[in-house]
Amino acid sequence: MVEMAVARCKQATDANIARQEAALAIVMAVNAVEVFLNLYFRVVVEEDGFEEHKSYLLGGINKRKGLDFKVKNWPRKILGNSVDLSKETGKEFYKLKELRNSIVHFTSSHDTVDLGGTGVIFKGLAETSSYNSLQYSHARNALDTSRRFVEQIFRLRGIEESLLPHALHSWCGVPINKSSKTDAEKRAAFLKR
Repeated sequence: MVEMAVARCKQATDANIARQEAALAIVMAVNAVEVFLNLYFRVVVEEDGFEEHKSYLLGGINKRKGLDFKVKNWPRKILGNSVDLSKETGKEFYKLKELRNSIVHFTSSHDTVDLGGTGVIFKGLAETSSYNSLQYSHARNALDTSRRFVEQIFRLRGIEESLLPHALHSWCGVPINKSSKTDAEKRAAFLKR
């Protein structure tokens, strides 16, 4: 669905529609990462060597722990590796999350604006500059950033670089370029994990 919003944003000829689609892509990209974390770690704790973390994970899911908690704790506790939120992928994902928050949780003031003589009075103004600045590049960045973040989780799990496209395909539906026999063998190896 993120990909569809990005495509619609790119094709939009009206700036308002492009902004709407970019906002949708951003919100959905961040939400998709959280859904991925819920599903992926739920599967991981059923694997040999990770069962000891099952009650911890289920407790977090049942208590509806937030995205920050999941990102900061689940990889470290379950995989034994943390996402470095101060560098590259982690930092970019948190910038995306902050942009999403500025769109969804916009602030408002208590200012009153009277359009003198028109009878129109605004009481309280919403800060929407983040939303107003959105364009295709923001939508595309949301998709790319969320995919890189998912790849980072795969790396923390120990998935080899050569298998990352297959992991993204299996978990996120990201298409793989034309398959060669080697790619088919790599995909089969990934699926056996």
